[in-house]
Amino acid sequence: MKDKNGKNIQQKQSAQWLNLGLVGILTFLLVFTGMLFYLDGWCASCDYCAFLSAGQIINDGKFSDIYDLGLLEKYQREIFTAANSMTPEFEVLAILYLPIFILPFVFLLYWI
Repeated sequence: MKDKNGKNIQQKQSAQWLNLGLVGILTFLLVFTGMLFYLDGWCASCDYCAFLSAGQIINDGKFSDIYDLGLLEKYQREIFTAANSMTPEFEVLAILYLPIFILPFVFLLYWI
């Protein structure tokens, strides 16, 4: 079946459903990202803080030091303080990966 403009009605309906789905996904992503910033959980809710502190430890010491929870706590507290995090509880985020996965953060620290 075709509409008055000569377009296939089924194609038009599937395009409308696709657009509706894309709007739903975009809305979800915007609300989710906005909630992270609104609740001040952007640093506490991701592993970025742990990886960045591990990169700093590697730059200051050696690769095996990234598994020392005492050092991780020291560096992560500095990051939370610098980010003005309002999170009342603090928990050390341990590194569970091999040091090779931290290398991008070691190089990233040269530009920060």
